[in-house]
Amino acid sequence: MNTKSTLDGSLLLSDAPAALHSWIADDGSLTEKLVEASAGDFAVHVLQESWQVIQDIEERNLLGMSIGQTAWVREVALCCFGVPWVYARSVLPDSTLVGQESELKNLKEKPLGAVLFSHPDMSRGPIHLSKLSAEIVTRCLGSELQNGLIEPVWGRASLFFLSGKPLLVSEYFLPSCVAGSPS
Repeated sequence: MNTKSTLDGSLLLSDAPAALHSWIADDGSLTEKLVEASAGDFAVHVLQESWQVIQDIEERNLLGMSIGQTAWVREVALCCFGVPWVYARSVLPDSTLVGQESELKNLKEKPLGAVLFSHPDMSRGPIHLSKLSAEIVTRCLGSELQNGLIEPVWGRASLFFLSGKPLLVSEYFLPSCVAGSPS
């Protein structure tokens, strides 16, 4: 993932479009917020999931990973009314996926947020603002996108801990989210 050096704290909520402030700043379950906004017409479309060596320095640093360490990477489109509203990327280091957390490799169409926010020993670090280029989002979403993107997409990244083990979740809010959201 190439976020153009945006997880470094240089972006402020006031830099993001006002229509996204409530989405970005909300520290609750994004899954629950999307289900509510869509009156239950919500689905997870898995774009890809696989073991990868993490190349992104920011992701490795946030997760405390060393060069060459592998992680389970899951990229999904979170859809409301059949349309992608959010592109999400989750990075789970191999050291996180031991014990009970090994089930996180087998989520299929189940939202990761449902697992995270129901875990008895979950904690969340600060929310980092980010932007992802239109080209990267378009490449990742491919045929899921109905219209091409021109502008970078605003998002956030959060470090979660399950029983003290880290995983990184990045969520990027697509124009359809802003257009369709009641917030």
